[in-house]
Amino acid sequence: MKNYILFSLLFCLSLSVSSQTNNSLNDFDNRLIKINNISDKHELNYKLSIFKKELHNNLNTNNLPVEFTGKYLCLISTSNNNYKILYFSILLNDKLKSFYYFIIDTKNKQIYSYNIPKNILSSFDVNSKLQTNIIEIPNGEDTLCEVDFADCNDKSIFKIPDLELSCLFEQLYKAKKQNKIEYINKSIKTHIKNLLLNQYDFNNKYKSFYQLSTIISSDKKLKICTWQVPELKNNNTYSGFIAIKNSNIDLIELTDKAKYAKGIQKALLTSDMWFGAMYYDITTCKYKNQTYYVLLGFKQGELSNKKVIETLKITKNNCTFGLSVLKHKYYTLKRRVFEYSAKVSMALKFRDKKKIIIFDHLSPMQPIYRNKFEFYGPDFSYDRYRYEKGIWMLEEDV
Repeated sequence: MKNYILFSLLFCLSLSVSSQTNNSLNDFDNRLIKINNISDKHELNYKLSIFKKELHNNLNTNNLPVEFTGKYLCLISTSNNNYKILYFSILLNDKLKSFYYFIIDTKNKQIYSYNIPKNILSSFDVNSKLQTNIIEIPNGEDTLCEVDFADCNDKSIFKIPDLELSCLFEQLYKAKKQNKIEYINKSIKTHIKNLLLNQYDFNNKYKSFYQLSTIISSDKKLKICTWQVPELKNNNTYSGFIAIKNSNIDLIELTDKAKYAKGIQKALLTSDMWFGAMYYDITTCKYKNQTYYVLLGFKQGELSNKKVIETLKITKNNCTFGLSVLKHKYYTLKRRVFEYSAKVSMALKFRDKKKIIIFDHLSPMQPIYRNKFEFYGPDFSYDRYRYEKGIWMLEEDV
């Protein structure tokens, strides 16, 4: 009898909490209706910033319903209820201004907030109801949970290909112990391998993983994923994979150990001895019967940052970093590494249909800081490499 009474009390309490949570979501949805009727941009931004903070602070990972559908605020869940997506859109003068979503990790009791980049939002049809689905794909003993945001015509606007991977990246940068960082990064590698092995999704750049940089070659044969791995001693390392598209997908894992190599700008490196960086652009170079790739990358440090022009050649299922194609007046480099103060930024990018690499010329702030790269920065002049017959020729002060 006592057990029955206790069960009844707990059941009633859970219903009460669930009802309160639904009422709370209704209240927030009503606030969104008012916010979306604001026509002044500055007032809207002010009210929106307060709204987002209060919504995040009032979310409780234990008491959220399985689903909720308001006019602007919606909630969906995975079948096991381990993950939930809460999302809403903001309009300004009847045009879609921004779109926000929260990933709610109920297992680890964490909530992560994001917004969809504005350049993607231009694809939305603001007069239609946004279709949002969680697709659960069996993957061995686990289940891959994918979220797809689509318009009324089922045109995919934005995709989260792996909910758990999004949460793992968040956990990686919040970890306080080195063994925890290594454990999480090992799990991240497993998830990224599974994504890359899907040859039908080869052109996906994984834009929903903001900590991951993904580039795809123009010949559609190469896909490279790289990301930063924090270390507690302020000595960040990098992880990465190269996916090569043949009849199947072949994967090469990259191991950041090139700090042990001497003469890094002239060193021939491999996947096991890689100059770690986050690559943000790529070009395909074809001359006669030879094909190689030039990558632009970024490497973050504590006092100084680095950018790199890397050269890459694929041979069957192997890769080689460092080709003698960066031609200077009296010598040739296999890669070019630029180091400069972490307090400034440096431009390094392709131009002219990727036939030119233009970059800031770096100089010390004062002559006494020569070779002390934490005091280097752009001096308002530019140099460039120009592609000609398989070689990149240096041209200074352009």
